[in-house]
Amino acid sequence: DRELTKKYFGKETAAFKKDIERLKRGEPLDYVIGFTEFLGCKIDLSFRPLIPRAETQYWVEKTIAKIKEKFEGKNLRILDLFSGSGCIGIAVLKHLPGAQIDFADISPNAILQIQKNIIGCNR
Repeated sequence: DRELTKKYFGKETAAFKKDIERLKRGEPLDYVIGFTEFLGCKIDLSFRPLIPRAETQYWVEKTIAKIKEKFEGKNLRILDLFSGSGCIGIAVLKHLPGAQIDFADISPNAILQIQKNIIGCNR
């Protein structure tokens, strides 16, 4: 896969071969390469949250468009509940920069993942 080749700069190292074995055992590519793309944000997956689904991206994109249409210029406060990787709230922040997003999750690893992704997406 192209993403795996990019990870190793086109070189077939021992680590590359190990990752190929992970893929052969059925591990998702996004976990092997360590990230996924979500509405223009690179979402790190190092704490192993659920990988965002394509339909989630579709509905979040539609929702952002509807929010822009109806609430442009208003002060928005949005709760991303059961945030996991934080991809939804982070994408909303990227596309609605004036919004205030609160993230909530019961998992300490999810909180660490969200913090990492907020920092990473704002670079």
